[in-house]
Amino acid sequence: MWLKKVESISVSGIAKNLGMAAGRGGSCSPCPYCNAEQRGSTDKRGPIGFRRDDLGWKCHKCGNGGSGVDLVCYSLCGLGFKEASDNDRDRTREWFEQSNNLEVITPEKAKRMSNARPPAKEVRSL
Repeated sequence: MWLKKVESISVSGIAKNLGMAAGRGGSCSPCPYCNAEQRGSTDKRGPIGFRRDDLGWKCHKCGNGGSGVDLVCYSLCGLGFKEASDNDRDRTREWFEQSNNLEVITPEKAKRMSNARPPAKEVRSL
């Protein structure tokens, strides 16, 4: 099924292909749901942050988030993939079929990325 295949695509790569602007600290904007350009009045980073394994996202302004499929569906249709109509789901699938050069993250790479920080126990011992 196409969903299993696209769930392993880099979400930051999807955001770049959607034309979202890269922000400071690995963030991007605007949020496809609330249209926010930054996180807050003093925090100038983009509202969207990515999971460490780059397989998910969250808007730090409105709280919406999900997988890369949700990011595309919010951008194209204004709804998450689960809430979208069959036509909107087809539009999302077609977007992925037409998009080339999207980075696939292997399970090994996702594990390495999520373990980027040392364990808290090790840090406390320093």
